[in-house]
Amino acid sequence: MHFVICMFTSLVIFAVSVLFTEIFPKWFKGLLILMGSYTTGYGVMILIRKISELTSAYKEPWLFPGVWIASGVSLVVIILVKIYLNKTLDKRLEKREARRAKQLAKWAEKDKAAA
Repeated sequence: MHFVICMFTSLVIFAVSVLFTEIFPKWFKGLLILMGSYTTGYGVMILIRKISELTSAYKEPWLFPGVWIASGVSLVVIILVKIYLNKTLDKRLEKREARRAKQLAKWAEKDKAAA
């Protein structure tokens, strides 16, 4: 249950940072992302700890050193996804502008032909 609560909290933090992008300053959005990645890392480590308790496959891992590692990994993943999404969004915007320019040129030709 602890895992589910941590993941829900993390998703809410990320949703708030995305929904209120224009309202919050950049430093506050960065703080939200850090809080979300820490919560995600904590939830992942709780899940790993519970799995290790249930399976008895290996010694129970320490919680807090693992939290920092999992938080760092989730923060890197968030940064990489943001970079990827920004690149694809830029490409989409360029394609949209090119289509729009073509459409405007067609309409201008039709207006000249009609006049």
